[in-house]
Amino acid sequence: MKDLLLDTLQYKIVDEESFDVFHVTRYELYVRAHQSSLVLGVFDPEQQRCVTIEKYFFANEASENQGLSLDTLKQFWEAHPFLNAAFWKKVYFIQADFHFAFVPESYVMTTQEEQILLRMNAGIDLSETVMERKHIHGTEAKCIFAFNKQLSKWLKHIYPKGNLKISHLAPVFCNSVLNWQKKHVPHDLAIYLTEGYLMVTKVKAGELVFANAFHIENTNDLIYFLLFVMDELGITSNRAKIIVWGEYTEEQYETLDKFIADVKRGPRPKDIKLSYDFGDFPLTAEFDMFSTFMNTSIAQ
Repeated sequence: MKDLLLDTLQYKIVDEESFDVFHVTRYELYVRAHQSSLVLGVFDPEQQRCVTIEKYFFANEASENQGLSLDTLKQFWEAHPFLNAAFWKKVYFIQADFHFAFVPESYVMTTQEEQILLRMNAGIDLSETVMERKHIHGTEAKCIFAFNKQLSKWLKHIYPKGNLKISHLAPVFCNSVLNWQKKHVPHDLAIYLTEGYLMVTKVKAGELVFANAFHIENTNDLIYFLLFVMDELGITSNRAKIIVWGEYTEEQYETLDKFIADVKRGPRPKDIKLSYDFGDFPLTAEFDMFSTFMNTSIAQ
């Protein structure tokens, strides 16, 4: 089992002085599950500190639609030194896929209507999924998304305390951008990049006016979808200001810089304590986790 951890580990940063794996009741666990990767974050809410960040990549599991299998997740949880611990202060599971849709909050839909919308939008198997809903802060919109029924049941079995929160990268990133732009000069677009995944958002006057995710396979896809969105929103590339978060390659960033007038990397979080173990690690890939932690834990 330990070979699974070693074979899939991409990076791991641990605050050796602060993280005590035998006292998980004081910590909050954040997990983001992508089609081919897992990112783990552990936070100490009392100290407002991140104590570990880990990323694992499953090359053989990469798939646009299916994502990591439940068997793979079970094997990984069994092999990992602390994921099976039941009594975390909070467990936040973030799904990153294309099985979601935004709808107006005022538009009342039955569960069946939501299922039909998601089936049309994402081609899901309704018999294998449950519906989840998340509000977009400061807007009149909500995100509905499909979540694997067996995965939901399994997670609730592992974490029986009732402190499990299931969400999706789409509302998490939208809420993160909305909160971030309250304190910073707004950009025309904020985007999130990771393996095969591009999410594009636009905030205007404190309100979310556009959000969507695209499957990308190369830099040509990246530029195609980004310029398409910009054209639809009336944003010209020679004046555009874009901020980039996620885990992107230098090739992707240089390509953006070539086509877009003003491209900036998303900064490291400033409101969370980080030990010297984190060094100059950018932490742009964990923007969603850090922002969620700051706005759901520190704020409380």
